[in-house]
Amino acid sequence: MKVIEHFILLRDHYHTVQTNIDLPISKKDLLPLYKCTNRNLNLILNKLHTEKYIVWNPGRGRGRLSTLRFLLPLEEVAKSYIHSLIKEDRYTYTLDFIQNTSLSWKTKEKMLEIVRLEFGLKMEDDQENAQSIIKIPITTKLQALDPATVNHKTEGHLTRQIFDTLIIYNHRKDVFEPNLAFTWKESNNGASWTFYLRKHVHFHDGQILTTKDIKYTFQRVMDPSLKSFAHSLLEDIVELEVYNDWIVTFHLRKPSYYFLHHISSLYCAIVPEGFSSNNLIGTGPFFVKELKEDVVKLEAFADYFKEKALLDKIELRILPFSKDLVDYQLSTKTVKPKKAHNIQYGSRYVGFNFRKSGYHHHIRFREALRLLLDRKQLVNDMETVQTLPSNSFLYTNSQSYQFNQSPLDKAKILLQESGYKGEQLHVYYFDMVEAHELANWIQKQSKKIGLNLMFHTIPIHAIHDQHLMKTADMILFSVIFSDEEYSLYSYFKAEFGFLRPCLNDEQKGIIDHFLEAFHLTRNKEKRKQILQMIEGYLRENLFILFTYHVENVISYNEFIDGIELNSSGWVDFKNMWVDPLKSS
Repeated sequence: MKVIEHFILLRDHYHTVQTNIDLPISKKDLLPLYKCTNRNLNLILNKLHTEKYIVWNPGRGRGRLSTLRFLLPLEEVAKSYIHSLIKEDRYTYTLDFIQNTSLSWKTKEKMLEIVRLEFGLKMEDDQENAQSIIKIPITTKLQALDPATVNHKTEGHLTRQIFDTLIIYNHRKDVFEPNLAFTWKESNNGASWTFYLRKHVHFHDGQILTTKDIKYTFQRVMDPSLKSFAHSLLEDIVELEVYNDWIVTFHLRKPSYYFLHHISSLYCAIVPEGFSSNNLIGTGPFFVKELKEDVVKLEAFADYFKEKALLDKIELRILPFSKDLVDYQLSTKTVKPKKAHNIQYGSRYVGFNFRKSGYHHHIRFREALRLLLDRKQLVNDMETVQTLPSNSFLYTNSQSYQFNQSPLDKAKILLQESGYKGEQLHVYYFDMVEAHELANWIQKQSKKIGLNLMFHTIPIHAIHDQHLMKTADMILFSVIFSDEEYSLYSYFKAEFGFLRPCLNDEQKGIIDHFLEAFHLTRNKEKRKQILQMIEGYLRENLFILFTYHVENVISYNEFIDGIELNSSGWVDFKNMWVDPLKSS
């Protein structure tokens, strides 16, 4: 602990004592505060005295008290120290000091408020002009910002700021819109698709986009060694024919009027030829200024081929979870915040690894787990996120389901009928704050029925690890969709996704039978029905156990405009802006 931190701790302990007033005191009174030896306490007090934080006059002789005089007020020193740590970008250290030091609640709250005020959307003056910058705290460690392999909603959202796709699917209007390609044509009864690129589109490093980059992007995604989510979605591509720098045709094995959905997917965002995930170069509205383990900084790309982003800079700080510092907020407490909210497409669920033998193959075991997961109780107990009980990947379906209290005594009987005799089973989950809370909740519930579960954390990209598939009995999954149809379809189809690696060949064969019918119809309502039939097959056989949907709620200041949450609960940064007349 630094000298100034020793002072803050000491000054807070005696916060009622005025500055420059002598306080009679015994060193015995200070030993419990610092939890150290008498020798170390002398060293601390002498340093505080030398650096003019206090005046320390040790008592001489038996029974004589020492005197302590504070030379500086607590609030002034604490405020200055927290600001100095933030200036050095030491956010994690700052929070650790505030939360894990024996300070009073009042002092901690004042120090946390200084940290909170660092976040949000604001104007910053540089030498030439005022710039708008948003600083956001998040608690999710970023694994990758490579569009071909992205698996987490935060990563996905940031990736969309850096990269662009050939076309865009507007799910609200149910139409495809031009993007890097200004137009496209279908031929050969839907077995060939030709795209015409905009000219003079720049990558962030100044290179010009050409069809060489398009061909490289798709060859990369289709490479099985990359294990891209989109790999199996593009399996019908047999050739990419490049005519010149601006025209490219995709030739398919068979007609597919669903091909445009694949092309518009984030996983197919265009990267430059020779792209490396260590050097994130795209054509998007923002470019990567800095990427470290604890911070991501993006800046608006001046040569963006569409309208330039209204926001100048984005800064995301990856911090340890704290109930005192809300994840992903856009406001401070200086004004009354507004709120925006929505309910995510997708659901959290418990999945079983049918590639491994075990009790989870027995229907009675899975029925016991279904009863153990009392979803009404679960959503009442969750604290890290706002949740709603789920019985489907889509909240609109869950709304019509009647959630009843689960009888744990019946769960015990079902567990016994499965033949389970107390053996330890292994459950894996992704290393995220919310998942930790869900795992702890299931652990407590399982003990009530005699189910012995060992929980392990894994990074998101470890789902394809062979060791995991050999050891995991169950996995706690979190899937978030960008729309109701394509996301659900690709979830059922993708070999390198979350679902199929856990299914056996028979289960995948039944799903593929449904998907064949899906491909043959151009009727949107019939496609929706087929997807619901696949979900019903998984739900009714208890191959997956739904838990809850997440409701996104963010706060933002009244001077921020352009706020609209997307399906994953994030705001499109390029449409945000600060009204200086309101913020001044």
